[in-house]
Amino acid sequence: MMLCAAFAGCGKEETKVYGTFRTYFTNPPPTVSCLATQDTNPWTLIDLTTASLYRQVLNKEKTGWEWATDLAAKFPEQVDADGYVWKYTIVKDAVWSNGDKITSDDFEFTFKEHANPKMAYVSATQMTTNSYGQLKNIYEYNLGQITDWSEVGYKKLDDYSFQVEFTTPATQDDAIRACNRVLVNETVYMKGMNADGTGTLYGTDLENFTCC
Repeated sequence: MMLCAAFAGCGKEETKVYGTFRTYFTNPPPTVSCLATQDTNPWTLIDLTTASLYRQVLNKEKTGWEWATDLAAKFPEQVDADGYVWKYTIVKDAVWSNGDKITSDDFEFTFKEHANPKMAYVSATQMTTNSYGQLKNIYEYNLGQITDWSEVGYKKLDDYSFQVEFTTPATQDDAIRACNRVLVNETVYMKGMNADGTGTLYGTDLENFTCC
């Protein structure tokens, strides 16, 4: 409850605050790092405090759900003829709760940390063996067979757009699901990193977490 109350003011610039939302947990979440957990309790809080490219929302008929843009300015665009390469565009008014702009660098850092071989995150498979789409060479990067991140299928186009190359052809829905990762704040994440780069305090308390 203390965490939920403290995470006010997140999201896009000039967001109106209408009040305080409170929820409860049967057990305190040990972390709210999207990289370090797949448990339900932490993800309840992660979903409430951190944005991603797209979100599932109630459809117009109110009979099910549909995709909506969140940090994305539009749905992914197919670049090549066969569906291997897709472009993502980010809204320009999205910010971290400390006011810093959210850019394509934040997505690159998040994708890279998912596959960081030193960390051995439980979430690594979300990026490295995703059934909807696997970035070129990211599995090999996670195994340490490739050490140069530039060989992975991620390319920054500018501050508000990037493209990815998949190992197999993808549909637009595949492209949405494969790259729809919750963001990690690089500055706070690295501030809590240990000396040998194998562990971080990110997500363990308010001082080591930033929402968006």
